[in-house]
Amino acid sequence: MKATLDLGELNVIARFIRSGNVVFDVGAYIGQWTDEVLKCGGDRLNIHTFEPHPQNHQKLVGNLAQAISIGQVVSNNFALSNSEEIKILYDYQDTRFLNTLYRRNSEDEKLFHMGTPRQFPILLTTLDAYCQRWQIKRINFLKIDVEGSELDVLKGATFLLQSGKIDYLQFEYGNTFKDAGISLKAVFEFLQQYRYSLFKILPNKLDYKPEFLPADEDWQWCNFLAVNERFVSGVLGQFPQMFDLAKLCSQNSIQPRGVIHIGAYEGEEIKAYREMGMAKVLFVEANPQVFDRLQKKMAGMPEVRVANYALCERNGLVDLHIAANEQSSSILSPKDDSDQSIYTREISKVTVEAKTLDSLLAELELPPEDFNLLNIDIQGAELLALQGATNALQFVDGINIEVNYEEIYQGCPLIDDIDEFLEKVGFDRVATTTPYHHSWGDAFYVKKPTIIMSTLGKNGGFANQLFQYGFLKIYAKEHNLRVETPEWIGKKIFGLDDPLIRRQLPVIPENIESNVSISNIVNSPKTLSNVDFWGYFQYHTAYYAKHQEYWRSLFQPVEEIQGKMQVVWEGLRAKGKTIVAIHLRLGDYFYISPHWIAPWEWYGEWLRGFWETLEDPILYVASDDVEKVLGCFAQYQPITAQDLGVELPEAEFYPDFYVLSHADAVAISNSTFSFAASMLNQQGKFFCRPHFPSQKLISFDPWNSLPLFR
Repeated sequence: MKATLDLGELNVIARFIRSGNVVFDVGAYIGQWTDEVLKCGGDRLNIHTFEPHPQNHQKLVGNLAQAISIGQVVSNNFALSNSEEIKILYDYQDTRFLNTLYRRNSEDEKLFHMGTPRQFPILLTTLDAYCQRWQIKRINFLKIDVEGSELDVLKGATFLLQSGKIDYLQFEYGNTFKDAGISLKAVFEFLQQYRYSLFKILPNKLDYKPEFLPADEDWQWCNFLAVNERFVSGVLGQFPQMFDLAKLCSQNSIQPRGVIHIGAYEGEEIKAYREMGMAKVLFVEANPQVFDRLQKKMAGMPEVRVANYALCERNGLVDLHIAANEQSSSILSPKDDSDQSIYTREISKVTVEAKTLDSLLAELELPPEDFNLLNIDIQGAELLALQGATNALQFVDGINIEVNYEEIYQGCPLIDDIDEFLEKVGFDRVATTTPYHHSWGDAFYVKKPTIIMSTLGKNGGFANQLFQYGFLKIYAKEHNLRVETPEWIGKKIFGLDDPLIRRQLPVIPENIESNVSISNIVNSPKTLSNVDFWGYFQYHTAYYAKHQEYWRSLFQPVEEIQGKMQVVWEGLRAKGKTIVAIHLRLGDYFYISPHWIAPWEWYGEWLRGFWETLEDPILYVASDDVEKVLGCFAQYQPITAQDLGVELPEAEFYPDFYVLSHADAVAISNSTFSFAASMLNQQGKFFCRPHFPSQKLISFDPWNSLPLFR
């Protein structure tokens, strides 16, 4: 197989791809680029190729047969894009390296004698979905050459890019961008929002492009290299250095009050902390010998406290493994096969006292609210320290922390684990650097702006609360915000564990304009943060539909309740094959909205003619006044919650809700209770609701309807 790569591409392969890397070749054609990577990168590479054209893919499989046979290459006969679907590929049979999802303009087809392309459907998926299925946590090098679909591929990797899980990526640029209706500027802007820096690949160097210039949009064929922020200083040849904490605080609007430095060593940072105006500094160091030096150095500084402990997730005694490089000592055992073992090699071991940060602050009588910065450098044990700081983290605005990309210490969490933990407690990673070695570095996390709903649990019934909470979480997800809530029933039923509201915030009330069904909150030109939302948020569910999976994930019952309801559900299934559930809301509607009550006869009319078409049906009747309506359906021998034999004293209404959210056919009332249950129902085939103008039940789509007819 003859290689067609230019010198610049070959140099990039040699410089940035190393043994053990995970490499993706998107738009692999017949495998030339992958073949070159295999020649340069050693035998421990893990390469995934993507080529949708069947004949091209067949040639690729032949060209890379040996690497495929030993599992070094995984070849895929489909394409990557920004969605999972089937699309038309334009096949230029004489120039198949130009095959595309975006047909060439007619002038180019004539000029280059390309002919009329054959069209056939191909399967598309996304990088995010593919990596999730294969449980691939990081791509070290991504190459994209897809004839105008480059931006689509990148948009399908939003999660990976946002999380910094792609180290380097190379993409082709040229006239095909015109055919696709995209621009180099759009690609620059897309990548730069995720803190990637761009370089143009030239034959003998990389041309740094710190910002897009109009002259760059020349439509001339070339390749660009996008570099994750943690590698940029190395690519630029800059002197390696860790973060400037003062600069990061300024960039993220953090006003430092006090800092807790865990793994302080000899406290070299004290000068910087004083320059930042820290009112209080707590240095914590586990190594007794190092602590003696630290304590002497900090003598006479009234704002500084020092403590000789290892910090982790529990109180007790732990072994501290003293390393050849004193600063590499850890409560975790070093890995002998790490390429950092020259520094981490154990030379002695000492038993030290361990505490959680929360218990240490209490013991020292230091108010946690005095410290809004954490600086943690304890050689792989950082997550353990965070797990013991659940109270202190409530008051922290910024965290500078050492992170690992490889297991340098036995069982040490990697950056993904740190991300996951801190995401749950409302922090977002905003900067990462690995200037000394690709396997470790520092990351800076900031507390996300907060939104709360102080009236959640008090403003309306159960289903109203689901809409309120669902909106709150989706708004936070869309705008990368932190959610705090009061105690409410959702914590008990669904195990929702958002932190409790810490402080009052300005109230932003929902204001729905007539016949618009969308609020001033959603339509706000700027993100609303550090506010307290008030409202009902019962928008047309087309608004929520794109978050359907996430919405459903929020409202799954805790294990104890699920176990009880599963037994009940299996009992219902044993009585019949088709479960029909109807909901009639009476109760408070008699007083507040009597015109919203649909006559039971509408439900009877719906059942007649429909019932006979079902296989072994059973009827379940849900109501807040079931005795009043039960006789109306006597001919169907209905079942009610009282027949289920399940006791949920903390939520007596929930069995009705559960059955409505699982039944095969559902007829709701004009109530958010049964409407919300329908939104969670994934196996239902028939959904009907009362329609007052036509005085009957009509079918509806729970994810494309108004929750209430007003």
